Amino acid sequence: MKKNNMLTQLATVEAYTEGPAIDIEGNIYFTILAAGSIMKLDNNREVTTWAKSAYPNGQIILSNGDHLICDGKLSKVVRFSPEGIFIRDESHQTCANIKVNSPNDLLMDEHGNLFFTDSIRYDGVVFYISSNGVEHAIATSLDFPNGIALSNDGKKLFVAESFKNRIISIDLEQGISSQMKYEVFIDLPLNKSGNLVDNLPDGIAINKKGLMAVAHYGMGSVHIVDSDGKLISTHDVEMKLSSNVYFLDDNTLIVTGGFSEEGEGGVFKLTLKI
Repeated sequence: MKKNNMLTQLATVEAYTEGPAIDIEGNIYFTILAAGSIMKLDNNREVTTWAKSAYPNGQIILSNGDHLICDGKLSKVVRFSPEGIFIRDESHQTCANIKVNSPNDLLMDEHGNLFFTDSIRYDGVVFYISSNGVEHAIATSLDFPNGIALSNDGKKLFVAESFKNRIISIDLEQGISSQMKYEVFIDLPLNKSGNLVDNLPDGIAINKKGLMAVAHYGMGSVHIVDSDGKLISTHDVEMKLSSNVYFLDDNTLIVTGGFSEEGEGGVFKLTLKI
């Protein structure tokens, strides 16, 4: 069921946006892949270039204010200081003895363990680097793994498998290892266009109530899914290419994306009626 919500456009930029993240002061950060830019949207809605990288995509902000950013051209996760200064490579061009192609999205758990997706067709991987440097390819042969999120209890890892139009879950309770088993959490709705590229789940996020938001690239929408994998609602946004989501609170999302393949990008605030 589609619902109308309070949708506020916070910014328009020259190209498709990704990687929303919020610092403790309420500043919103997002990436512009094509421009190689990490942008800052402050509380006065002024947009500035905060840092540069080759092809920045997914982004998180750590408790110390550092940013970790997936860079698709560098084939690495990179770390920046709170001032936007490059610190170091957080990962390398191989992980668990496997070539890293195009890191897309990432998370770090409470123990400092890093998970990130490598987005390629058919042979995509979910990588893991522990806080003491142990590496695993915990899922392989995925068809463009994309957004990634952790359940609130830390027991399940969720990954958007874009070209299968679904979210999968990986049980972490038995410990981390290579080639872990996964199951389908939810198969998402199909776009009436019939085009494969109009059915690509992208970024995902989970709020404190355990509800998952899914940016559905090509559908111009955000889905809300409960903890049992049931679709609750679908919320329209003004960008056909909705790319990623970030929960400001349990009912408010920051949504990034683009209006068309070659056109402008935007950042929206979506207040949900769930």
